Amino acid sequence: MLARRLLLAALGAALAPGCAAPQPDAWDDPALFDRVAIVGASASAGFGLRLQLDDVLVAALDGAQGEVLDAADEGLFLSPLERGRRAVDEALAFEPTLVLALDFPFWFAYGDLQDRERAAFLTQGLEQLDRFSCPVIVGGIPDMGDAVGIMLTRTQVPGEATQLALDARVRAWAETRERVAFFDLRTGHAQTVDGEATALGVLWPPDDEDPLQGDELHPTDAGLVGLLLNAFDQAGLASAVQGDAASVLARLRASNPTR
Repeated sequence: MLARRLLLAALGAALAPGCAAPQPDAWDDPALFDRVAIVGASASAGFGLRLQLDDVLVAALDGAQGEVLDAADEGLFLSPLERGRRAVDEALAFEPTLVLALDFPFWFAYGDLQDRERAAFLTQGLEQLDRFSCPVIVGGIPDMGDAVGIMLTRTQVPGEATQLALDARVRAWAETRERVAFFDLRTGHAQTVDGEATALGVLWPPDDEDPLQGDELHPTDAGLVGLLLNAFDQAGLASAVQGDAASVLARLRASNPTR
């Protein structure tokens, strides 16, 4: 568990009592980063890496955050509903002030289902996220077809039309909830594959860095930095990031020298 450093102590403000019903300005609340919970799948869990999304968060905010709960689960694909519910239960007990669910919906859209079954299952996943009353950043549904034959089977990947419909469903769910910010993971991944991805307005990653591991599914440490920074940017939280993407990556690697 990461050491607790209270953002509000630095700002001289009083703590908000956990994940209370957000006010219209919840995203501007100075307590937003007081207790950050991460729920998600293998990307957030740092599959193939020696770091996780929580490490990237600390590097991005340069320590200006409170407690961080890492409830991401590499094995979410094995039983998305059961394991997802367990992660949300753990996060709720933590009383979060912000939840990062960047890849939480992924295995409620992908997996060994018929395409006609996927929308209903995705709804069940979103219902788990609906249990949070604090701000949530939720990722959409990317096209990970390049991973077929490496990490994914063809039957696990929704057809393109189904992917688009599922991505639109997550976006619509988010847009009807003031406390939820939608992260356009689909567009971001497509730009990454085309070498056109940016982070905080700068082309990312550098030419000598790979954004994806060889399995074409999981991000590298540089890719994970881009993932978080773009999620923050789209949620209107870019000003909380200390420095640019390169400085965040440098801090991340300095604090995780065995990467």
